[in-house]
This record gives sequence, C-alpha cells and structure tokens, in this order.
Amino acid sequence: MRNLIFANFSRLWKSKIFWVLETFCFAFGVFSYTLVAINTRNLGHGWLEYNAHTYFYLPIMFLPAVIAVFACFFIGTDYSDGTIRNKLIAGHSKSGIYLSYLLTTYMAVIFFVGAYLFAVITVGLPLVGSSVITYVQLHWRVFNILLILIEYVSLFVLLAMLDSNKARNVVVSLLVAFLIILIGMMFYSQYMQPEFVNRVVPLPDGGFELKKGEANSKYLSGTIRTVFEWVTLIIPHGSALMSLDKRLAFDWRNPIIAVVLTIMTIVSGIQLLNKKDIK
Repeated sequence: MRNLIFANFSRLWKSKIFWVLETFCFAFGVFSYTLVAINTRNLGHGWLEYNAHTYFYLPIMFLPAVIAVFACFFIGTDYSDGTIRNKLIAGHSKSGIYLSYLLTTYMAVIFFVGAYLFAVITVGLPLVGSSVITYVQLHWRVFNILLILIEYVSLFVLLAMLDSNKARNVVVSLLVAFLIILIGMMFYSQYMQPEFVNRVVPLPDGGFELKKGEANSKYLSGTIRTVFEWVTLIIPHGSALMSLDKRLAFDWRNPIIAVVLTIMTIVSGIQLLNKKDIK
C-alpha cells in the first residue's frame, strides 16, 4: 500500500482541485480575521474575548462541503482516467486502494485546516495580537475535531469510491454534506435551549419590565431530551458543535462515537467496494 500512498501524494501536489480548495481556505481565513480586526477595533477587546474561540474553529462550519468536493474530484478523476482499474491490474487489492485514498484525503484535509491557521498567523496575529489565540480553548477540543474530520473523510471517501460518475457524486456528496450540517445545527440548537430565560414584558403605561427566570417553552425534557442529545452526538456536525461549545465540558461519548462510526463506515466501504465491478 506504500506505493499507492506515494502515487496519491504525488498526484495530490499536481491536483488543481486541491490547490483551489487550499486557496479558498486561506482566503476565507484572511477574510474572517480581517473582520475580527475590524470588529475588535470598533467594539472593543471584550468582543474579541467572547468571539475569538468561534472564529478559530470556524472552518468546521464549511469543511464537510470542502471534503465532499475534494473526495469527489480527486477519486472521481482516477475513475474516469482508468487509474483505479490499472491499479487493480497491477495487483493492488481493493482494500489497499480504498485505504490509500482514505489516508490521502485526510492529509489533504489537514492541509486545508493548515491553510486557515496560516491565515490566523499571518493576518490575525499582526492585526489583533496574540489574543486571537490565547482566548481559544484548545486541549481536548482539538482532539475531538480531528476525530470528527476522520469521520467526515471516511463518509465522503465511501461515497466517492462507490460511484464512478463524478458529476452525480458531487451533487450527492454536497447534498449529504449540507444535510449533515443543517440537521446537526437543528438538533444542537434545540438541545441547547436553556430551561429558563429572561423575558421583556410591555407594561400598560408604555414601559417595559424584565422578568427573570421565566420557563422556556422550547426547553426539552425527559425522553425527548435524551433522544435529541444522542442524535446530536451521532450527527458529526452536532458532535462538533458540542465539542466546541465553551459552556460544555469534555464528554467521553464524543470521541468514542466518532471512532465507532468511522470504523463502521470504513469497513462497510471496503466490503461494498469488494463487491463493486470496476470496469
């Protein structure tokens, strides 16, 4: 499999879609931290202290779509060029080919993340200072995100390997990516509804009264809350949002679920590829 990995990496550096997405991630980082600098200048250092964490982890919001596009084009090109068929003729196993694409795609994703972080260093630090990093909570959150990225990679490599039609695969994979993002956000936002809220009530004399500790009608409780919690943990984007929420402590279920789902996806992908007739 080493030769397969070397061949993939050799093609990676020549891949146009890789450099397009790498440029996009860097440009998005430049844009984001230019906004950070402007907002910090206008709203004060307190704004930065509250928002630095969110901006640092912002790529997780669009990386599923980036991974989907890269996997579709990178693997789909090998299908259309007959490269995968030639690898099989040369004696490589389908499982070896599958795992080599998995590793190559994950390393490409690490480079995409690195491009965004390079923007943090080259734009964020000079414009704002070290506060763009010191206010960020790292440690186990980075570990969780890396596992969730593997989970995304395993899913979109599976989709790309099982459908040799690149155009159709791009549409399907992007649809899956956006559904994961939307469903994850929906379940996370519902699950994180507070039990009590403050409410402004208008008075007859035209004034307003602030009522504190009002029961929140959107708060989930009982069995439905448990269901929403587990669905949020299982959906990759929901799990990512829970991992990045500064109000939440480390939850051992996040990394375990990510690892289990990744293994299940990889094993299923290899089994399905072994049954696929590659012409």
